[in-house]
Amino acid sequence: MENHLELVFVELPKFEKQLEELDQLDELWMYFLKNAHSLDTVPPKMANKRKIIQGKTTSF
Repeated sequence: MENHLELVFVELPKFEKQLEELDQLDELWMYFLKNAHSLDTVPPKMANKRKIIQGKTTSF
C-alpha cells in the first residue's frame, strides 16, 4: 500500500452548515475549525470523534 497525501482546500467563511446538518467526518472538521473559538465543550455529535476532541483540548 502506498502512502498518499490528500489536500482539501476549504473557504471556511463559506461553510454555513449547522451542527445538526453534519453527516460526514470532513464536515465535522470544517465545523470544528470554523467554530472552535466559540465552543465551550465538544458537542455530543463530535464526542465519539477522538481526533476532534484532541484538537479541542489543544486549540487554546
